[in-house]
Amino acid sequence: MNRRVLGRTGIVLLVVAVVVLSAVPAPVAAESRVGGGVIIEEGETVQDLEVVAGTVEIRGTVEGDLEGVGGTIVVADSGTVTGDVSVSGGSVQIDGTVGGNVEGAAGALTVGEGAEIGGTLDVGAGTVYLDGTVQGDATVGAERLVVGSTAVVDGDLTVDDDTEVVREDGATISGTLVREDIGGFEPVAFGGLDPVLTVWGFVANLALGALLLLAFPRFSRRVVDNVADRPGRTGGAGLVTFLAVPLVFVALVLSIVGIPIAIFVGLPVLVVGGWIALVYGRFAVAAWALRQADYENRWVALVVGVVGLGLVALVPVLGGFVDIVVFVFGLGALTLGLYDLRTGGRETPPEAEEAAPSEGDRQPGPV
Repeated sequence: MNRRVLGRTGIVLLVVAVVVLSAVPAPVAAESRVGGGVIIEEGETVQDLEVVAGTVEIRGTVEGDLEGVGGTIVVADSGTVTGDVSVSGGSVQIDGTVGGNVEGAAGALTVGEGAEIGGTLDVGAGTVYLDGTVQGDATVGAERLVVGSTAVVDGDLTVDDDTEVVREDGATISGTLVREDIGGFEPVAFGGLDPVLTVWGFVANLALGALLLLAFPRFSRRVVDNVADRPGRTGGAGLVTFLAVPLVFVALVLSIVGIPIAIFVGLPVLVVGGWIALVYGRFAVAAWALRQADYENRWVALVVGVVGLGLVALVPVLGGFVDIVVFVFGLGALTLGLYDLRTGGRETPPEAEEAAPSEGDRQPGPV
């Protein structure tokens, strides 16, 4: 095995190790957890939990507040949160006991039969199913609200003007049903977890970028070329995709029957595709900037893009604007690259690409 293959193998192993470590569902701080899946087991007790994960499940006890962001967030029937619950996710399920208030945003949110919320319920979602008990007021912004036969709301129930409300026989609302313009719901904002998320984000972005460069070298170079050589077309494609894809997602949610597709297919595609587009955008912009200085190295471009532009993104106001522009270019380059592949292009294995002669190396054949 030659040095080139050994070097490539070593890089692959290193990247795989980084990805695995970044996805381990283990605590990264005393009461903060980040990972692919975070489960508080039955009988386990934690304090004031802040969590970001693909799946969050509370089967045990959280003494204090729960703040979380995830694809699926569940407070199981055996789970207890003594304080408030503030969550954002694709799917949120409350089946256990919450001593304080529940607030958040989700594609679909359920307060199951047997669930008890000691405070208020303040949520926004595509569809909300309310079958448990809310001891305070309930405020719901949703396309559709189903108040089940076992539901109990001790206070008022306020819904958005456009919300379709289905109230089953047996549902109890002690207060009044009020309709008003509720407005939008903000995703959960974190305080003490920010430094942890920032470092973890840099590591995860570098790992994803390295995997993309190793697995799809030709496609990754095409992404850079699209940004450098066709900035207008790339930006336009990114803007159209940026506007069109959420509209399709919303259309699926509004169709009711398309909600499962939107949550279990559309949402993962949006999250993963958006992540790839952001990493590709930072990489491509950095590669273009290095080209202006007559320097080309994809690994340097990756580090400069992910770390450098990632730090710029942390700057208030300006950073957000720059990150959106970079994301749109990355999305456009990704869209055009996939379109090119669909219309005839294909990925070339790294070994074959390196072995292919350049234009200058080819010898003219007989005519």
